[in-house]
Amino acid sequence: MKYYKLIFLLLVAPLFLSGSIKKNKLPNSFTESKRSGTISNARGTGESPELNIADMQIVEGNAGQRTAEVMVTMPHVKFAPVMAVFSTRNGTALAGSDYVTKTDSLIFAPGDVMKKITIPINGDVAVEATETFQVALVYLSGIKLADSIGIVTIINDDFTGGSSGSNVSSGSLSLYEVRFTFTGYVSFHGNPIDCPIRPNGTVVLTGLLGGAEKVTSDADINYSGTLQMDMDIDICSAKSGLSGDDAKNCGLTVFGSGPVKTELKILYDGRGAYILTKNESPKFLKSVTGSCDQEQMDEEFNMVPNETIASVFNGTDLPMLTHKTLRVGRYVIKNDEGETVVEVLQKVR
Repeated sequence: MKYYKLIFLLLVAPLFLSGSIKKNKLPNSFTESKRSGTISNARGTGESPELNIADMQIVEGNAGQRTAEVMVTMPHVKFAPVMAVFSTRNGTALAGSDYVTKTDSLIFAPGDVMKKITIPINGDVAVEATETFQVALVYLSGIKLADSIGIVTIINDDFTGGSSGSNVSSGSLSLYEVRFTFTGYVSFHGNPIDCPIRPNGTVVLTGLLGGAEKVTSDADINYSGTLQMDMDIDICSAKSGLSGDDAKNCGLTVFGSGPVKTELKILYDGRGAYILTKNESPKFLKSVTGSCDQEQMDEEFNMVPNETIASVFNGTDLPMLTHKTLRVGRYVIKNDEGETVVEVLQKVR
């Protein structure tokens, strides 16, 4: 970015923040792209910056405020800071009653790959349909437009009778709000001592799961729903040396955000549970960067969000869930690479 463009941006951005430029009215030096509707591609290669924003969903809550964190990625920032201005826009969800309107800026310094936009969500006990609003990004000319509209979905957790405004089927199902969190790293081989990775990344699944709990004593209980997945985790891998017969450790950083279909099976005999995820979203934001060779990064990118080991929870045993059904509480298990926490936050129905 040339210096005169950076100076121009620093002069214009405060106008957005102060309200001097009307909402959704963009000056000629800024452009707005339409939603692409495709999986965002951010591998960490190429010459020009490319800004991408995720879709996300959040359970509404019954009181107070929760925070929606919308992921934005921009690889390739090498020499000068890049700024983008964002603003919320009403959909079926309305500013003031459902969420707090927000206009602000993001600054990506050289080396920055991911930022998060935080938006307060207002909780209530009204029975409502699932609602959505937009987070729209504004760009300085010269930045590649990849995907400028993120859709935030507010999942209802209030019900009357058999009705449901959530993404879990209604009927006789029991519904739970859950949060699965892994903190640590993953590896093909190697460890943080000799591998250039962060050992404290996270993968989080949040949302509602529902299942029929009235089953025979020798039957498993299956819960399902669509959960929000947020990945910010490193993988320790290795790359071959020039001779082909030696190797050294390298690191991959995987970012990802979006809704994934999730199935949780609690085994009837008390051996715990088993979890599977499957991406069915038309858009899942993902980015893979690191010190590994491009072939490894491309291969890992193509496996996000479910086939990569960075997904952590896909195909994973959860031996801490030894109860017959889900129960409100916090359940923890640790291994050499990190800590897995299962939280059943509330029984919704």
